[in-house]
Amino acid sequence: MNLRSIYWIFRKEMSIYLSTPLAYIIAAVFLALAGFMFYTIMLYFAQNYARMAMMGTENLDLTQEILRPFLGNLAFLFLLIVPLMSMRLLAEERRLGTIELLMTSPVRTVEIVLGKFLAGVAMNFLIYLLTIVFPLFLRLYGRPDWGPIVSGYLGVLLLLMAFVGLSMFASAITSSQLVAAAVSFGILIMLWIIGWISYAQVASGPLQQIVQYISIVDHLEDFYKGVIDSQHVVYFLSLALLGLSLTYLATESHRWRATS
Repeated sequence: MNLRSIYWIFRKEMSIYLSTPLAYIIAAVFLALAGFMFYTIMLYFAQNYARMAMMGTENLDLTQEILRPFLGNLAFLFLLIVPLMSMRLLAEERRLGTIELLMTSPVRTVEIVLGKFLAGVAMNFLIYLLTIVFPLFLRLYGRPDWGPIVSGYLGVLLLLMAFVGLSMFASAITSSQLVAAAVSFGILIMLWIIGWISYAQVASGPLQQIVQYISIVDHLEDFYKGVIDSQHVVYFLSLALLGLSLTYLATESHRWRATS
């Protein structure tokens, strides 16, 4: 595996992201929604602070009361953002016919997949990092605990790796970006809401444990609490590896057809 080839693919994809208006539009909408959610959570906190103080909870943890729900809501937005940002990674190559040129080049399939994957993760996480202004703003008026904030951002990074890996597979099996985005969204939303089955007591016993383990939400919660559990890290990396493996197989099939 040639790291220079991976870097070349990564650099090419990042230049495409930064030269097209889609990434900037998504970033602007994301920040607008983030600002609205932060304002709403802050307003709720301020309105209920006096009532909570009367109940003996005047020593409130700003991280848990404000930043934890805020970061959790931001992670939910990536159910839409990642499919939109990843839909073109391979689908556009097929639509434009450049996939054949790419497949017949001396670059190996694994290098193509990893380069595009790293670019997708980097661009999505870069958009997410823009929200660091909100914890910094809160720092001006309080003393938030930076431990859960850092672990929360780490959890979202792992989440994005899993999301981009699975979304790339959706992009690799079609030449339509809209179909790729729809398939990707369907996969991600299923992983997000599957935990509702256990909460609704539809499943029980070993099946309930399996459903809870598959659910993405259950693996994110500890990161927002400041807990970095190896079980959760392995879960997200496994999802990313699954998506990359499926993407590799789908992309390699194009190489076989292009060279046959």
